[in-house]
Amino acid sequence: MPTADLQWGRPVAGLQVSLAPDGAVRTAGALRLRLYLRSVGSPPPKIEPVKDAFGWLLVVQRPGAQSAGYYSDRVRLVEQERTGAGEEQVIHFAPIDLVLRRT
Repeated sequence: MPTADLQWGRPVAGLQVSLAPDGAVRTAGALRLRLYLRSVGSPPPKIEPVKDAFGWLLVVQRPGAQSAGYYSDRVRLVEQERTGAGEEQVIHFAPIDLVLRRT
């Protein structure tokens, strides 16, 4: 996906993150997501090569007192590519296969 088409979160400490589906999302099908990390600001923070990164994905079905949370196990993030130059650099992580379990 071109990074111009992504929706970026609020900048925190000079970084923004975007999470997008990798391919079609189908009911009862495998869910694959792709994570992007972008440096922002002037001057932008330098992002060193990512060697051992991981994350937890938390998905909430309904916010508030009636919420039902779903989560995935710890997922390993593998740097696949970098794009951009100058004031903006984007790290493209390899797609993440998720098996969601109800908590």
